[in-house]
Amino acid sequence: MSVLVLAEHDNKELKPSTLSAITAASKIHENIEIIVIGSECDEVINKLKNVNLIKKIIVVDDPKYINPIAELISPIITSLADGYTHVMAPASTFGKNIMPRVAVLLDVAQVSDIIKVEAPDIFIRPIYAGNAL
Repeated sequence: MSVLVLAEHDNKELKPSTLSAITAASKIHENIEIIVIGSECDEVINKLKNVNLIKKIIVVDDPKYINPIAELISPIITSLADGYTHVMAPASTFGKNIMPRVAVLLDVAQVSDIIKVEAPDIFIRPIYAGNAL
């Protein structure tokens, strides 16, 4: 069992929300792999190498991925998804743009905006405009 986390970055800087997603993934399983999709994103990869929770970094480096376009990124993730029990991304505009497309392509339900991982199949998330968990 392993978890795949999609890294959010601007090809130079890693977004802090990625580290939050990695921490959440660590509550599911200790085997965490991260995928970096971009163009000339060596600085991002070097920062991820210093994160102890990550077991493997998958890099897709091509100039056509300089901008994070969901239509280009989601097929890459779906092609890798069979090897993972969970696929995660930051709960940001970036993640909320890509992950619904991934869920549709995989024909699975998406669990979004989790605030706590209780177990690999139990997540706490706000509903009713944050009035209930």
